[in-house]
Amino acid sequence: VWVYECMTPNPVTCGPDDEADNALQLMQQRAVRRLPVVDSKHQIVGVVSLTDLVHHSAATARDVCIALGRINEPRRKGQAA
Repeated sequence: VWVYECMTPNPVTCGPDDEADNALQLMQQRAVRRLPVVDSKHQIVGVVSLTDLVHHSAATARDVCIALGRINEPRRKGQAA
């Protein structure tokens, strides 16, 4: 099995200057636990995780529970988030 067979093509990303709450909403909407962080040239400068946001933002336990609930919903293989 090759990585390209398992990877998510065209992943959703955020920028380093985005608000943490917006990143959390994006994770909820797209049902992902991590987002690549890209600069204005679309170069990856980091990765932010749900855990990172919890530790460094005003995200409440309720926000995290909602995000995790959405993220953990079963999806069919190949189904977009």
